[in-house]
Amino acid sequence: MTKNLMKISLPFSFKGANLRPGCTIDLDRHMERDEALPCLYTHIADDCGIDPYSHQRDVMMMGTLEFDEVTGFAGDFVHEAGFDSEGFEREWLERRLRRNLEGIALRYMGKALADDMALNDALRAAYALGSDRHRAPQGR
Repeated sequence: MTKNLMKISLPFSFKGANLRPGCTIDLDRHMERDEALPCLYTHIADDCGIDPYSHQRDVMMMGTLEFDEVTGFAGDFVHEAGFDSEGFEREWLERRLRRNLEGIALRYMGKALADDMALNDALRAAYALGSDRHRAPQGR
């Protein structure tokens, strides 16, 4: 499986200088750790050591992110309007769920989910039930 990586940069002008801070971000690492992506503007600023309380950072945050060298399915979410991070997060979580359910089906039933749609539906229903239970408010 190809890792989801991208180079992000943020060109802007500050005090007469043209700046272009940037970094490479491992989207999978953030999703595995937090189940969400960080703010890409903040990620660049932090990675490049730009003071959170500086005017330079304020000006930088008004710029437009640029994306380059995108690998993995993250490329499907880069468009002229930018990067659809919410769409990427949803797809990443869905793919992880699919892999996990596939592993359960093979381990316990010896079947691939694609070969048994009823098993696929049953595992997804069980997952949804467990997810709902964990989100339900506690108390009486």
